[in-house]
Amino acid sequence: LTIMLSPSETVVLALVTSFVLFGCANQNAQMQRSSYYESNKNLDVNKVSFVDDMDVLVSNIKTIKEGEFLKLMVEFVNADNGSNEDFVYQIEWYDDNGILKETTSWKYKRVVGNQKLKIVEMSTVMNIVDYKIIISTKNK
Repeated sequence: LTIMLSPSETVVLALVTSFVLFGCANQNAQMQRSSYYESNKNLDVNKVSFVDDMDVLVSNIKTIKEGEFLKLMVEFVNADNGSNEDFVYQIEWYDDNGILKETTSWKYKRVVGNQKLKIVEMSTVMNIVDYKIIISTKNK
């Protein structure tokens, strides 16, 4: 069975197919952002702190002990599906008594829409056991 389509019917069919595919991809991206948003609302406020809107979210955090130093790998995700999002972050490093030992300077980053950004930070003070990430998307 062969179906012959006119050029205009072919264009219409191609457009309908692309709208259906784009709609499914967009819905999946929105569902994923929604799950990141929910997980960020449940993050321990002692680990991640949002100074203002949650326009940049944390999708993954890993800690690695390197000798006497603590290394932190953080994955940020853009909460918006299309536009770039600028933000600043800093990390506070704590010892086993909960005393703040070091704070990084504010660092500027940009996450492209629908993308993730990974950063790696390491304490410069020995015997750090805990951290807090502070994120701000205002007045970058």
